[in-house]
This record gives sequence, structure tokens and C-alpha cells, in this order.
Amino acid sequence: MEEARTYNRAGNKKQALRCLRKRKLVERRITELQNKQDNIQGILERISAAETDRKVVSAYQMGVSALKQALKDVTLEKAESIVDQIQEYCDLQDDLSQTLSSVTDAECLESCQQCEITRQLC
Repeated sequence: MEEARTYNRAGNKKQALRCLRKRKLVERRITELQNKQDNIQGILERISAAETDRKVVSAYQMGVSALKQALKDVTLEKAESIVDQIQEYCDLQDDLSQTLSSVTDAECLESCQQCEITRQLC
């Protein structure tokens, strides 16, 4: 731009116009190259996203395989049966605890005294 002004002040308008045209061409070329660079950057980002997607799908596949293997011998019927058995044994244990805790201190003392008397007699 400064060069064009210098030519213009010197009265060489033809050379000043050439400088301005050349500058315009260079600016247009810079814009084109920047657009191409943006396009390439966009493509690289898509490639990166595609690779990430591939890894995610692969991880999902491994997860499905692991779950399938882990649940290979497990069925809903087996799980329900086991839960029923657990509940049954928990109920039995509750009944036993309640029965054992229902013995009063007086009954326990009397039972212990009878055991002591029987031991002394023998």
C-alpha cells in the first residue's frame, strides 16, 4: 500500500495501480488458502471424531460380551429361586431368634437352678 502511494505521489499512476492489483491478488490468495486450511481442519476433526466413535462402539461390544459371559449360566428363574430361598432362610433365622429371645430371665434362672440341683444330687 505504501509502495502504491509512493508511485502515485511520483506521478506514476500506472505502477501505483499495478501495486494495488497485486495487493488485491495476494489478499484473495490469502483468503483462499485460509478457507482451504479451515476445510482441512474440519476434515481432521471429523477423522478424530470418527476414531473416537469407533473406540466407543468397540468398548460397547466388549461390554456386551463381558455381560453375556457373566450372565451365561444365570437365568431369571434361577435368580428368583435363589431370592426365594434367601427369604425363606432369613424368615427361619428370624423365627429362631425370636424363639430364643423369648426365654425370660426367670425361666433361665429356674432352669439353671434345676441344673445345679441335679448336678449336686448326682
